[in-house]
Amino acid sequence: MGTFASSFEGSQGGIVNTYTDSTKKDWLTAHAKACRMELPSVERLWSRFQYLGCDDRGVLDEPTLQQRVKDDIFLKQIVRFFPRDREGNLYFQTFCNAMKWFEHPDEYNEANSLEIKVRAIFKTLNGGESVSHDQLTSILSKIYQGESREDLSQRSKLLMLCIDEDKKGRDRKSVV
Repeated sequence: MGTFASSFEGSQGGIVNTYTDSTKKDWLTAHAKACRMELPSVERLWSRFQYLGCDDRGVLDEPTLQQRVKDDIFLKQIVRFFPRDREGNLYFQTFCNAMKWFEHPDEYNEANSLEIKVRAIFKTLNGGESVSHDQLTSILSKIYQGESREDLSQRSKLLMLCIDEDKKGRDRKSVV
């Protein structure tokens, strides 16, 4: 994801923060238009961003963000790639664009977008180092909540078969 993060609009507050704020009716609609997302998706992301501790301007400062993600290595690794301003602030518009990339990387015109998405996430999780079956199963438990440990283990094995060509717990290709 790091390679593509520079293409996200809004890393300096974006165009939305220049003409509206979260106290106005058009706040979420403006983000939906700017990020080319459906309004219900932006509403859902706004709730999550507020949960992370953003202020009323839709800005999440570095100390607050780090405090919220400190116990979740998966989230901690992902948010470190989000573009920030000079003070380390993360803007809601940037957050929306990043989440959109995770859901729809093909909209950023990448060939083999699903493969690129999986490789980017894989490299993000552990800095490109080896990931054990147990680590991957734990990560998948956050994605597939409610599935049995056995099903998650099977998903982990299948994923590793697809991306771990040399059986060393890492991806050999340097796509991302």
